[in-house]
Parts: sequence; C-alpha cells; structure tokens
Amino acid sequence: MIVNRSCICRLVVGLSVWGALAGGEASAQHASTAFASSPELRYWQAQRFGAFIHWGPSSVAAYGRSVVWFPNLYPPLTWPDLAREFQPLPGVVGGWLKLARHAGMRYAVLTTRHHDGYSLFPSSASDFTVMHFGPRRDLVREFISACQATGLSVGLYYSLPDFHDGRYLVGPQDDPEGWVRFLSYVNQQLQELLTEYGPVHLLWFDGTVGRGFPWTDPADWHSKEIVASVKAMQPGILVNNRSGAPGDFF
Repeated sequence: MIVNRSCICRLVVGLSVWGALAGGEASAQHASTAFASSPELRYWQAQRFGAFIHWGPSSVAAYGRSVVWFPNLYPPLTWPDLAREFQPLPGVVGGWLKLARHAGMRYAVLTTRHHDGYSLFPSSASDFTVMHFGPRRDLVREFISACQATGLSVGLYYSLPDFHDGRYLVGPQDDPEGWVRFLSYVNQQLQELLTEYGPVHLLWFDGTVGRGFPWTDPADWHSKEIVASVKAMQPGILVNNRSGAPGDFF
C-alpha cells in the first residue's frame, strides 16, 4: 500500500530549530582556524533558524530516526520494500519549504542519503535510489529548486556510512580492497551532489562519530581528503566535523 500521509508526517517531525550555526563559544571552539571568522560562517550565524528535513524510507515507517536503528522491526531485507512505498506527491516539498519560509526560516537541510543507503537523487554509483525504488523522481533537485524559489539557503546532509552496502559492513580491516571501492562510491556520490545542482551552502556529514558506527577512524575514511575535495568543488561551502576531519562547525 502506498502511504503518502506518513511521508508528510515524517517531514513535520524533521522541521526544527538548528542552533549549530548560531554562533556561541562551543561552535567557535570546534570551527576550523581558516573559517573561524570567514564571511561564510558569519553569514550562516546570522541565519539562525532553519529546517532540517529527514526524508526517505523511514518516513513510511513514521520513525524519527533511520530504520537502521530498529533492526528488530525493520531488518535490512525490508528496506527496499519501504523504499518502494516511499511515494511523496509531486511538488509537496515546495509547499513545506513555503511554510518554513513563512515561519521565518532562512535555510533548509535535506537528508540526501541516510544510514540506510537510500539516495534521494539519481546516482551512477548505486541502484538503491529514487530512480529504482519509490517515486522515480529526483527529490534532491525538487528540494533545491524549492529552496531557490523560496529564498532559502541550500544545505545537504550526507551519511558517510551505508548499512545497505556490504563493503561498509565488512570494513577496512577485513576487506581493504572492498573498502577502497566503497570510498570511491562515497566520493562519486559527493561529486554528483556538489557538481550537478548548482550552489550548495552547507554540507552536513554524519556517521563517523558516536555510538553505533563501527568505523570511526578518520584515517580509514581519508576524511581530510574528502573535505578538501568538497571545498574544491564548492568554494565557500561550510562543512561540519562529522567526517572526522576538522570542520567549520560541529
């Protein structure tokens, strides 16, 4: 059964005040030296109020977190079924962002790929995307177009871990060659996101710090190289520190 209502409810849960860019001593301490007083960071500090939108197969399950954290209810073999049921209505994200703008928000961040590995954009690096499961439309493009139409600055969330990918699950120690291919996949998707959609103001990495993630060594991720590549593709972009490398905010 196609459930659109749960997709809508999931977004409403995701609209939130996000203070990491609002300044303060904590964010200053975690910011990289190069960007600590940059115009880009001062601009984002002035934004203060925005939307962080978690959207994807977890929306069908109506969970506030990725289905990765509920393996008893949704084991990995069920994720493609959830993705098939993920059928958001055309144009709905534009309505949500108009509402966000009317509420005074100035930016929005979208989960382009969460820990379940499902990409909201077409990708030559993966078949587990919106073009093969679910709406068969580029939801990242719809989101960015809606941001531009409403005057919201564009932020993209990208989970470095992919619990749908066996190369990630096996890890860098037990399958070094598989890990190299996994990192190639990650870098290819980042290139797609940062070169095919126009200006992106913020990139929010996730999944290399905190409990529940098996691989947290920045050396395994080549985190500094990833961040350098991101900034080369999008000069002026702000990147958090959840890649394991120093970031512009935390």
